Amino acid sequence: DVCSSDLAVGQFYAVFAQVRDDEVVRILHQHPRGPRRIADASLVDAEVAIPVDGSTLAGRLTIPRSPRLLAVFAHGSGSDHRSPRNVAMAHALQAAGIGTLLVDLFTDRESPDDAFDLGRSVRRFTAACAWAGEQSASGSLPIGLHGSSTGGAVALAAAAMEPGLAQSIVTRSGRPDLAAEWLPRVSAPTLLIVGARDAQTLELNRQAQTHIGGRTLLEVVRGAGHLFDEPGTLQQAARLAQSWYLSHCEQIARVS
Repeated sequence: DVCSSDLAVGQFYAVFAQVRDDEVVRILHQHPRGPRRIADASLVDAEVAIPVDGSTLAGRLTIPRSPRLLAVFAHGSGSDHRSPRNVAMAHALQAAGIGTLLVDLFTDRESPDDAFDLGRSVRRFTAACAWAGEQSASGSLPIGLHGSSTGGAVALAAAAMEPGLAQSIVTRSGRPDLAAEWLPRVSAPTLLIVGARDAQTLELNRQAQTHIGGRTLLEVVRGAGHLFDEPGTLQQAARLAQSWYLSHCEQIARVS
């Protein structure tokens, strides 16, 4: 055996140069751990508490440098703002210059497993959107809505109840049938993303597409089930969402 005390760490590396302080800071910023608020006002990543109904909604607000818009997430029943799939989707959007607000639709006195209530969820979701509009980091950004599972119904109903709320909408494995009465009043461009292996949800979205009032596109991801757990499928859904949000940002910019 070789006695480790006789050797230096550098002997085991082909390159063992000193690392500059600015390089360390750059790497730490690329790989943050936990909530942070960097001095640069254009970059925010923090856990937030949004006041609603005399209580609070927990969430996470992330604004990348030079943001194009803010995507506000409505999670499905039984899920919260720490959902691994929605967090992964949010990271992909942030990489494309899209800010994200992941917010729970249950208060700190409730459970994510409580019975789904569309009206209550929509009120809280729109309150979260209004809160984002009051924050210095996100207040000037146009809003896109992002709903998964029952959260898809929340996003669609919220857009219908407040026509000026959102610039565009994306749902993944959404349940638009739960907001059926509101669909004709949805005017914001809407992208419906569904897995090809999720036959029941796919049929619900096909039916909903014919009733949504504004421009609507249904994208079916091959090999994906309801949760998009299959390799590469969530990444494909993220690319579709990125393209939808950014293309409608560009269209609005050209019109204005």
